[in-house]
Amino acid sequence: MADISDEVLALVENHPWEETIPKLTYYALKKIKRRYWLGVFGGPTPAATEAEDIVMKCIKKVLDGQRCWEPEKCPDLYRFLLGVIDSEVSHLVESWENRYFLREEALAGDCNGEETKDFWQAVPDRNPTIETKLINQEIEEKSETFFQEFYESVQDSPKLQMVLDSIFEGHIKRADIAENIGITVKEFDNLKKQLRRRLQLFQGKNSGENQ
Repeated sequence: MADISDEVLALVENHPWEETIPKLTYYALKKIKRRYWLGVFGGPTPAATEAEDIVMKCIKKVLDGQRCWEPEKCPDLYRFLLGVIDSEVSHLVESWENRYFLREEALAGDCNGEETKDFWQAVPDRNPTIETKLINQEIEEKSETFFQEFYESVQDSPKLQMVLDSIFEGHIKRADIAENIGITVKEFDNLKKQLRRRLQLFQGKNSGENQ
């Protein structure tokens, strides 16, 4: 464990946590919702660990010096903490409890309330090859980066971000999304059109940058 310098401690204390913590919590929530927990996709995590718990633990590790933040190498503390969250979630996924225990609903072949033809098809390989891990990690990182950048690109429209939040939380039907964010279905339809246009522009911009 490394001692945290006064300079780094001052930067941490003066960081705009009121803006960063909600974003970190949202990021952690996305990560845990896309994992199998005790055999159930998106189910409750071991010891009922919440996204907020993960974020606070990661911040504490920086303050304790367990995770050494070097501002000269990574000036953005927020970006650094995203990596700490990734490690923390991966550690929780690989924990003994999560790897070797299954919930009742998983054993019954009912993951997330949906019956499966074969439960074992719904449970990920506990010992994937290194190549598979690397491919899955690369795909996930690209997806996470794309979503995060697109989400930030519509920050000028809080309602569009609310739609994205609601979809991520698992709401699919237009009426459910509208109710979840407190708007009418008609207003949601208009926001959906805006979101589609913004996505097309965002994809076009990214494609141009990648050429």
